[in-house]
Amino acid sequence: LKYSNLKLVHADAYSFMENQHASFDLIIMDVFIIDRIPEAFQSETFLKLLIKTLSPKGSLIYNTMRLTLPDDILLNMRNFLIPEFNEVYVLEAVNGTNNLLLAKEKKFNQ
Repeated sequence: LKYSNLKLVHADAYSFMENQHASFDLIIMDVFIIDRIPEAFQSETFLKLLIKTLSPKGSLIYNTMRLTLPDDILLNMRNFLIPEFNEVYVLEAVNGTNNLLLAKEKKFNQ
């Protein structure tokens, strides 16, 4: 595909986000080691990095595995994002195996 404004990044996600100074309109997180998301990527610290790096009207799509990410952790992640974005959703049982955490458009106080 050829899109002049599309940049795909394949890198260590934590390092990339820690050192990122640009902003993005869309961030898609799909971070698994086998079937688990490493704890560092579930942390408020990492979520803050994602928020900081999204453009004001940006969107976050965070893919999680239903069987290995406990519901309370997904709920905590969602609840952390709610004050930061105008819209936050969890799409459950995508393809029967995954939940998608979606956040869209940062609130004006950002």
